[in-house]
Amino acid sequence: MYLEINNSIKSDEKVVMTYVSSYYHAFSTTQKAEQAASRICKVLTINQENEQMMEEYERLASDLLEWIKQKRPWLENRATDNTLDGTQAKLGEFRDYCRSQKPPKLSQKAKLETDFNTLQTRLRLSNRPAFTPNEGKLLADIVDAWKGLELAEKGFEDWLLKELRR
Repeated sequence: MYLEINNSIKSDEKVVMTYVSSYYHAFSTTQKAEQAASRICKVLTINQENEQMMEEYERLASDLLEWIKQKRPWLENRATDNTLDGTQAKLGEFRDYCRSQKPPKLSQKAKLETDFNTLQTRLRLSNRPAFTPNEGKLLADIVDAWKGLELAEKGFEDWLLKELRR
């Protein structure tokens, strides 16, 4: 129960200061509780954002690795019908792949690397453990798969040029 100034017989300086002090302590306790609640909300928001970034990384990594897995057999297929038209058709498909299919995936790979590094930095700054992706979705695994894709592209392009000269 708060001290009421009307309940005192004589309102002197001590009574007024006691009255003001009791209100100050009551309001400062409320402010501390609100500040603590605000801090907890901020930590929870940061954790949710980090979780979303982890899920986004996993999704992008799965999509990119699946796309690489689908394209490698096509690039490693060296079968042709031994005609100039067939070889030129394969060359047209390869050009389409290089111009329209690969650039968005290259952007996706760059976004994946940026997101991973951003997430690791955010976790480090929050004194949280580092993010470890699921098996096979590490950044190094993605870089290795991309290098394998580029080697398959180079081999396919060399084979196509050799077929055209033949």
